Amino acid sequence: STPESALHVLDRRDVQRICSGQSVVDLATAVKELVENALDAGATQIEVKLKESGRDSFEVSDNGAGVARENYASLARKHYTSKISSFEDIEHVTSFGFRGEALSSICELAANFSVVTRTQNEAVGALLEYDASGTLVKETMKARPVGTTVAVEELFKPLAVRFKDFQRNVKKHYAKLLKVLQAYAVSCANVKICVFNITGKNATRHVVLATQAHQTMGENIANVFGTKFFRTLVEGYVSKVGAGVGRSDNDRQFFFINGRPFDLPKMAKMLNEVWRQYEMKQKPACVLNFHLPLGDYDVNVTPDKRETFVKHEAEIIDAFKRGLNTLYEPSRGTFTVQPLMTTFARVAKPEESTATSIPSSPGQKDTAIEQSERVLTVETREDDNGKPMDTGSQREATRDNSDEQRPKHAIVEVLQPRFQRDQSADRVPERLREIEKTKPAPSSKTSTASPPSSPETVVLDLRNPAKRQKLYSPLPSESAPSTPEEHVWSFDEMLKQRQQYFEEEVEYKQKHKTNHLKVPKACSTSVDSNTVETDNAIAAAALQRVLKKEDFKRMEVLGQFNLGFIIGKLDNDLFIIDQHASDEKFNYETLQQTTVMHQQPLVRPLMLELTAGEEMIVLDHLDVFAKNGFTFLVDKDAPTTRKLKLLSLPFTKHTQFGTEDIRELASLLMDAPLNPSTIRLPKVMAMFASRACRSSIMIGTALHKEEMQKIVRNLSGLDQPWNCPHGRPTLRHLVDLMHLDDSNNN
Repeated sequence: STPESALHVLDRRDVQRICSGQSVVDLATAVKELVENALDAGATQIEVKLKESGRDSFEVSDNGAGVARENYASLARKHYTSKISSFEDIEHVTSFGFRGEALSSICELAANFSVVTRTQNEAVGALLEYDASGTLVKETMKARPVGTTVAVEELFKPLAVRFKDFQRNVKKHYAKLLKVLQAYAVSCANVKICVFNITGKNATRHVVLATQAHQTMGENIANVFGTKFFRTLVEGYVSKVGAGVGRSDNDRQFFFINGRPFDLPKMAKMLNEVWRQYEMKQKPACVLNFHLPLGDYDVNVTPDKRETFVKHEAEIIDAFKRGLNTLYEPSRGTFTVQPLMTTFARVAKPEESTATSIPSSPGQKDTAIEQSERVLTVETREDDNGKPMDTGSQREATRDNSDEQRPKHAIVEVLQPRFQRDQSADRVPERLREIEKTKPAPSSKTSTASPPSSPETVVLDLRNPAKRQKLYSPLPSESAPSTPEEHVWSFDEMLKQRQQYFEEEVEYKQKHKTNHLKVPKACSTSVDSNTVETDNAIAAAALQRVLKKEDFKRMEVLGQFNLGFIIGKLDNDLFIIDQHASDEKFNYETLQQTTVMHQQPLVRPLMLELTAGEEMIVLDHLDVFAKNGFTFLVDKDAPTTRKLKLLSLPFTKHTQFGTEDIRELASLLMDAPLNPSTIRLPKVMAMFASRACRSSIMIGTALHKEEMQKIVRNLSGLDQPWNCPHGRPTLRHLVDLMHLDDSNNN
């Protein structure tokens, strides 16, 4: 070979610089290594200080054992460690660090690197300063308690490109660092971790993370993320399934093995897939610590030790999936008991008023008051002298003294603003109060939000777009001297009325969340109307109904509603069942279990261009591919990547399949649990969903009672009867009959 291409050994300093750039890749890695050193030293208090989010400098202080004087010179040298003495020790290592690379790498990549340390055997500490090669260049005495402080200035300064990128994207590095430190904060029991960010010319100190050395992981989670977030988890810790529980991102998914944080993408993927079967809108949060024998996983995979190989990974993932399904399955049949609207509405007592209806105006139809989530009252009240009292904005209509020209109805004209619907509106039962009239009222109408002593109440719909809606109400008798006036609600008044309604709704909900709970009869079947002391779990259970699949067998069918829904009765509860969605789900699962795809043979075998990994997956799962419509000619003597030829493709009228579907199915099988026989292509699943939808009983179809019973009974045998393939729920809780009886009695 030529002299230019001859092999030669790299300079030791060049080797160090190359390796250091791999060991410490960002701010989060550098700080993580120092925090792990503190934990390995037995620290119970760790303090991280960042200047300008770590851009200028950072330091990590602890109250650990400190560094012994005989180790000062070798502290920042490459591959000096006290954790292991040979390669075989890695299999049983319990400390976070063991390679002896962290301090030397940080020292190599920083403009300045210094350590202040003291052990219990020394009366005073020492300030140690090191150069880029890790050589101790200066030692001075400095007072400090037992422990160690490592200070780093201008990280990545020797590497121009990386330093410029770090300075430009310091906010991203800072955000990643906080997530890494959160992982240690929740996993480390009996350790107090505080993180400060010092910013500005005045060196303002901001506390960004602080824990209180709690004894359990659960207490740490509540400390770091708040008790509200902690209540959304079940012990383990993973998110509960329910409205408003999940998160929009995967930012709170933490995985540990024996307390060491790892990135476990297969576990995260399985968690997200199982969660999506139960909650389609959000993503789950989790803090999961897997306890494994030390020899069952390899820590020494990547420089930052965030990746690992695990023995029996498929079995662990499969057990994890089964555990999640066992945990989440009951939530499919959990329904919130719908509160009666009378809980919120201010309705006059029956003995004080007589319910009436609004008659139609001459030549016009009755004003349609549709079901609404929000109601508004227009009321009349009198002052102490019996005269009408104006309490809202109004405008006068043209008056006429002629009795013959007097209209037979008072006109109330209301400007209806357009409101943004929110989630709380969807949960309010769509019920309206009846119009009540206690006695003939003066014709001079007023609109008010105050509760009158003898009201005339009219319900208005605030859901429709802005327009004027006229309601015709009968006037007092001919002897009444006054004439009608036309009134308009101001926009501010209606906003005030809407706000008042929301306050009533919030007040109602809070009554069912406090520890000392007064539960009205109309809201619970497990407690009476007396004030009782109960905890939140009992209160929540009183407002929930949990259905099991076996309950569909004993559910009584009462009839059909609106040619689209089946009304079922189970004990004292009524449920409304979507006939189309229920039949669709039954047909969908039947197709999924029984359908073998039709095959279209090719004119001649097609050579497949697969990777070695894809080819191996296909060879291991030929039966699964055959069930999905793919058959192959296998030549075992051919070289790798050329062993398979395609003989036939799945065939349907409306869906086309190709070789790209083979790769997709191979990818699904690669991540599949131990039982891959149920794996189907997403394209096939969508086809089954469409086919099931078209072949199911449609909305608008009248059903005999036997047909309704069959639909309900079919739900008991399904794997997942709670929603259709497109995500629409199959049933909802309608009403608790005991609540209804109590409401009528009251």
